[in-house]
Amino acid sequence: MKLSQAIKTKFVPEIERMGFEYMGQEGEFIFERKIDYVKERITIDKSDWNSNCLRIEFITKGASINGNSLIGRKSEEWFQYENKEDVPNLIEKFVEIARNHGLKWFEENRPHEVPLEKNILETKFTSIIEPFIQKHKIDLDCTDSLQFLHQQLVEKKIHNNDFIAVVYVVGEIIIRKLGGMWDYNELNEPLVRNLGGKSGFEKNIHKLIKRYEKEFYGFTLMETFDTWASTVENIRKNKA
Repeated sequence: MKLSQAIKTKFVPEIERMGFEYMGQEGEFIFERKIDYVKERITIDKSDWNSNCLRIEFITKGASINGNSLIGRKSEEWFQYENKEDVPNLIEKFVEIARNHGLKWFEENRPHEVPLEKNILETKFTSIIEPFIQKHKIDLDCTDSLQFLHQQLVEKKIHNNDFIAVVYVVGEIIIRKLGGMWDYNELNEPLVRNLGGKSGFEKNIHKLIKRYEKEFYGFTLMETFDTWASTVENIRKNKA
């Protein structure tokens, strides 16, 4: 059985019961869940040096550990198998490690205090965002505002607290026009999650605006929006 098939049939159903969601494959198979403000991740990858070696890792903010270390084999990092027929059994072993050891490790390494950094989604930033919207007569239901904001960014007219307002306005326009929901990552950077109703499709609005703040990004905000809108349209067509 192929690795991808074994993970799909043996690992995904069990790990979903533990609250994790399959996020895709980017050189490794990634599974994530969010407990309060903390993102917890499990990855499975294949060795570049030995084709018959797999590794499972458990990752959270400021800490990580591989599956072998969790079961007391700290001198080893990779799990070896003889042939592809052995892959399903190894994946089942990974499920067992996650259930019996990984969940406990996540609990023990979870920060107990809410981070001090503040996020623009907090209501206290309303006093910054609303005056900016009123001053520039921004319509959150109209993409024309993106053209105005892009020009402001390019001409370096956005300073200090205005940056917070721009991040909010751009994200809110995207949510209203394309669908999605506000959220933030482990660094408290605001992002739009489930863009267009697609689970796992997210955009970090904070990083997007930061690019314009430092230098010209290459695409206008409107062009970026149109690209995302096209992707959302294709997603919805495929669902139909």
